Amino acid sequence: DPVPEVAINSYSGNTLTLISGGVLNPGKLRDQLAKLPINAPLTGMQVFNSNDSAVSLNIFRFLSPETRSQPGYMTVELEDYLRELNAGAFASDPRHAKPSEHFESKQIDNFLRTHCNDDYVARSSPRRFCKQVELYHDIMARGEDE
Repeated sequence: DPVPEVAINSYSGNTLTLISGGVLNPGKLRDQLAKLPINAPLTGMQVFNSNDSAVSLNIFRFLSPETRSQPGYMTVELEDYLRELNAGAFASDPRHAKPSEHFESKQIDNFLRTHCNDDYVARSSPRRFCKQVELYHDIMARGEDE
């Protein structure tokens, strides 16, 4: 018996998981992509198939308009993280950037507008993004960009 297609939406509405009959149906992934919402940009996709190709599980991630706090690139999630970072919440954890003037809201907004694609923050975690910004400023301060 074929596996019926099941759609599961995340609470936030930015992730859609489709479970369906496997890759024996040529064009299935193409058909799923064609049915995705057009009002939210696709920011990521994972495609899984069972070993016998009887079942596929495809996960689609979107940048929803609700994740943006203002015109531009800054997300609510990033703003919250920056507030915690600058307050020293992660000071003892080397996986996080160190608080600095580079992580002030205006500085980050300027960095995003001059150095990043539209959905760059949506594709990265705030922690990882801030570590990359920290690395960028360290390299620029040492003049290693030439």
